Amino acid sequence: RVTLSPFRIMAAPQTENGYLKIAMEIVEALARHRIPGQEMQLIWVLLRKTWGWNKKADHISLSQYAKLTGIDRSKCSHLLQSLVTKNIIKKGGDQKVNSNITKYRFNKDYETWKTSDQKVTGGDQKVNKVSPKRSTKPVTKRSPTIDNIDTIQYIMSELLFSLIKKRRETFKKPDLNKWSKHIDLMIRVDKRDPEEIEKIIQWCQRDDFWQNNILSTDKLRKQYDILAIQMDK
Repeated sequence: RVTLSPFRIMAAPQTENGYLKIAMEIVEALARHRIPGQEMQLIWVLLRKTWGWNKKADHISLSQYAKLTGIDRSKCSHLLQSLVTKNIIKKGGDQKVNSNITKYRFNKDYETWKTSDQKVTGGDQKVNKVSPKRSTKPVTKRSPTIDNIDTIQYIMSELLFSLIKKRRETFKKPDLNKWSKHIDLMIRVDKRDPEEIEKIIQWCQRDDFWQNNILSTDKLRKQYDILAIQMDK
């Protein structure tokens, strides 16, 4: 019988092995803004690869993000796009031959960040009230909510909304949880490829005709095949 020792060698990080020099104002801004967990992981990788080497920007491949975070490469791509859309990180002007290696930099101007307007303030936190008449049976499949807003479905819904809002500032913010359900159906039921969905969202919001006709994920799903055909012309 082997007796395990109660002692172990503890991690002992030392600044002599490298450190990040970050202004307190940036730390407070990151704490104050609602940024999904996996997006924060990518932000730390970016800071490590840039500020950690006294650089303002650097070419960082998806494989590096995936290796350091444990997040799938394709998911990293969507998360990076979401951070760019939120103006938390910016893409550089130049790009290497490999399209997956893009130059990124952290945007220090936190007042221009476009994060969720949902706020949690101690005892004032809002929760959805449950009607006593409704069934209390456990739900096996959860929809994208405030607790899992880093899902691909939510990120794509947010992307479509942000592109619409760029053209029309007064566009009313939709229920992104409901929008996410349509994206989820496109992926699970319609068997659409997430990367193609993202491309179509980007394309339709640049197209003079479709940008005024695709104003929801529901409409995106209904017109998907037509959009895909026209995009490939």
